Amino acid sequence: MAVKISVFQSLVFLFYRLTYHATH
Repeated sequence: MAVKISVFQSLVFLFYRLTYHATH
């Protein structure tokens, strides 16, 4: 369970970085 949450959090973080970079 913890591993799944960790992976999900990583994906969200990467998506956030990509969105932030694209916006700016």
